[in-house]
Amino acid sequence: MIRLTFVFACGGAFRLFADRIAYTGRGAAVAALLLLPLMFSRPLAEPAFAILGGYLIFWFAFAVRPNALSRATAQVDPSYGLYLYAWPLQNLLIARIPGISPWTVAGLALAAAIPLGILSWYLVERPMLRDRPGSGGAIRLGAGEAVPAAPALGR
Repeated sequence: MIRLTFVFACGGAFRLFADRIAYTGRGAAVAALLLLPLMFSRPLAEPAFAILGGYLIFWFAFAVRPNALSRATAQVDPSYGLYLYAWPLQNLLIARIPGISPWTVAGLALAAAIPLGILSWYLVERPMLRDRPGSGGAIRLGAGEAVPAAPALGR
């Protein structure tokens, strides 16, 4: 419990001092160079990961420009469906194919869960986001962008 409390406190400190922390490429390089050797020190690995790894995560989130994959997933977001369907698929594979290796389970489950996640986005999640109260018929994508929703049938 103390370990999780420390990580939570580090995240809280990043938020509390957000106006004083500069997320720069140089800072990320220093954090990565310090983090790498500290990960091999048993007593220092976890605190280093919480502090330096936290900096790297926030630097990546706030300072790194989106790439083509980020822009593509702003339009289609299969992540929740992928999360939702991967676990049952993994269990099904393990139950039906005795002795299957974990790598094979991961690969097959991912290959099957991606199309299911995409179908889930188009058939369930996107229509639900569009029709939720207060959405104004638009789907918010991030960075202030909005895509007008198609009119629902029967309205």
